[in-house]
Amino acid sequence: MIQTYDAVYKYDIIAVSESMLDSTIKNDDIFIEGFGKDIYRSDHPSNTKIGGVCLYYRDKLPIKRWTDLELLQEMIVSEISLSRKK
Repeated sequence: MIQTYDAVYKYDIIAVSESMLDSTIKNDDIFIEGFGKDIYRSDHPSNTKIGGVCLYYRDKLPIKRWTDLELLQEMIVSEISLSRKK
């Protein structure tokens, strides 16, 4: 479904809450063509298929993940640099 929406709307970023991912699901299994292979994920700490968040971003998007600012479980903090703005 996400791939279908992306084909129409050409998203640069897709954020998913309640991703239901755990360590048995690899990034290669959920990869979407045109997005970065290093999908930003924060799976539920119990490593079960509940909760979790993930962030897809276009492979050419200047984005950086700040894991040191992720103070809560199931949280992703990132920075996008466009020209001289962050």
